[in-house]
This record gives sequence, C-alpha cells and structure tokens, in this order.
Amino acid sequence: MLTFYDVPSGVPGQAWSPTNWKVRLVLNCKQLEYKTEWIEYPDIEAFCKQHGIPPTATKQDGTGDYTLPAIRDEKRGFTWPYLDMTYSGTPAVIPSGTKTLVNETIDTNFPKLHPPFMFMFYEMAQKTNPASGEYIERTRSVFFGGH
Repeated sequence: MLTFYDVPSGVPGQAWSPTNWKVRLVLNCKQLEYKTEWIEYPDIEAFCKQHGIPPTATKQDGTGDYTLPAIRDEKRGFTWPYLDMTYSGTPAVIPSGTKTLVNETIDTNFPKLHPPFMFMFYEMAQKTNPASGEYIERTRSVFFGGH
C-alpha cells in the first residue's frame, strides 16, 4: 500500500493544498490504494530527513528545500517521480516523450508566478493549523522579499 504525505488543513482530515490535490488526483486516476499521513509545515524538513526523502530543490543558501507531497511505497521506498514506471499498467501521469517539454514549461513559467503566489500564501496560512500558518507566513514572506 502507498502512503501519501500531505499537509493538514484547519479542518481535520480535509485536504486543501492545490499541489497535493494534483497528486491525490493522480493516485485516484491510477486507482492506487493509499492512506494519508498528515505532516505540519514546520515538521516537513525533519520528517523528510528522518525518512530519507530527498529535498525537492535547493535554497539560495545551498541547503536542501524539503516539501510535500511525498509518496512511500512499502515495497519500493519513495516513488513519486516513478509512478508511471512503477505502475505502468495504469494511466500515465506524464505521457511518453513529453518529459522534457513538461520540465521546460515549468522552468520557463514558474518565475512568472511569484507575484500571484504572494497572495496565495496568505490564503494558505489561513486554511492551516496555527503552527503551519505561522510557519507559512514567516518563511514565505522572506522568500518573496518581505521581512
């Protein structure tokens, strides 16, 4: 069985993160059985390091940036980048031959999304538990040039 690591909302058991909902949608489309474990924002880095989940990016200071979602397959370890390969008999997340195009599209367009993200993070902070809300406001304001 797969374990899907997600960030809780202020409403117990209710998912809210748009990024994590995309992964949840993929799991459902592939009809894969999974359970959800909820990890608060301030605990993500320690949780990932403790469980051998690699960073998803590198911060400006050169340290790893740990984020969710993450998926653990009890038989294969953490497999999010490999769902299509591991579960080849299910609908593809990234169609064959399009990985480079998908990556280039993300790399080209993500920087343009920074201004709208500033407003989105305020809304995110309001939907989470207090510990995660404070963490989002503190870390994202620094990321986007605030204090």
